[in-house]
Amino acid sequence: MCRPASFVVTKDRVYWSKSRDSHEDIIRENDLKESNIRSEIQFVRVEICPPDGDFRKPLDEWNYHTDQDLLPDWYVESEEEKRVRDILPEWLKAKVVLAEQTVTEIRKPMVAIYGTVESIRGGTVEYIDGGTVKYIDGGTVKSIRGGTVEYIDGGTVEYIRGGTVESIHGGTVEYIGGGTVKSIHGGTVKSIDGGTVEYIRGQFPSRVTGNATIINYGSLTPDILKSSKAVMIDRSQDTVVCYVGKDI
Repeated sequence: MCRPASFVVTKDRVYWSKSRDSHEDIIRENDLKESNIRSEIQFVRVEICPPDGDFRKPLDEWNYHTDQDLLPDWYVESEEEKRVRDILPEWLKAKVVLAEQTVTEIRKPMVAIYGTVESIRGGTVEYIDGGTVKYIDGGTVKSIRGGTVEYIDGGTVEYIRGGTVESIHGGTVEYIGGGTVKSIHGGTVKSIDGGTVEYIRGQFPSRVTGNATIINYGSLTPDILKSSKAVMIDRSQDTVVCYVGKDI
């Protein structure tokens, strides 16, 4: 499986992609040939990855890995590792927003956000794990692990695992499994399996499981609770009612 950061090394050059982190995509983008007319291997797939998947780690701590078994005669791992490490800062600048950085707008694929982003309007962001994203109105965020997202009004968030989402007004959230969502006014939330939703109006979600807690001001009914640890506090009427679900 290809992991960021992925590179393809030839005898004369190191290739990587600004749009993806797949070796095969890098190969296709650059029209690289696996072997020449003498059946000699022309390139090597390699990866250099931070410990624990934390892209804030110093680059000299990242681990280099040769990701194929058949190797050309010219490939000496220690020498090729140095070439890849020389280009790694360029990859990091293109793919990661670090804690001390501020970016106005993202419309391209990114691997991780730790700093401050004014808006995400396109591309795919693998995960948000700190800092602040003020506005998501397009593209796809695969996972929110930490930090604060102030406003979601479009695009798709696949998974909320932690951190705080201030407000959801549109777009699609596939799954909430942790963290806190302060307010849902619109859009679609497909499933809640943990964390806390402090304020919700509307006909969604259809399923609440795990140890999730939601506070309802709309028309949700207790039958959405599919776990004995799932709780709904209904404030849609004059009398506040707390419902606890049943295991299914």
